[in-house]
Amino acid sequence: MKNKLFILMAIVFTSASFLNCGKSCAREECPNVKSNAFTFRLLNNANQDLLAGSTKMYDTAQIKIKSKKTAGSSYENTSLLFIKLNDTSILSGFTVDKSYYKYYLEINNVITDSMGFGYNSLFTACCDISNYYLGSFNTTTITDFALPGTYFIRK
Repeated sequence: MKNKLFILMAIVFTSASFLNCGKSCAREECPNVKSNAFTFRLLNNANQDLLAGSTKMYDTAQIKIKSKKTAGSSYENTSLLFIKLNDTSILSGFTVDKSYYKYYLEINNVITDSMGFGYNSLFTACCDISNYYLGSFNTTTITDFALPGTYFIRK
């Protein structure tokens, strides 16, 4: 009888220990997962939009984003969206995917700029706090530019 009581107590104690082990994620409030949206504006040196208004230099049909997969050498088209902010400003944007290592801005069928994005895979005990970031623009290293974010490209 003493052995059965001892075994029962050991099972209860072990079960209670495992239940209290770790963190209760049901009570954890995780931050919203950050979007992988990258937006940019094409501006001249006077900070005027080159896609809209009196300083318009390019039509949105002339602007494309090409991407290159990590494994592979061919370019792929990436969906590019345009949002008219007002009569003189247009915001361009696309989503970044970690299976691509470089994105290229193409204007009038000519690649003019390259963008390198990175991915921080970060987890807490209960939350995914991973994020994408812009790591380079052409040959310039970019620091502290987490997505979502808007970058200003000067032409």
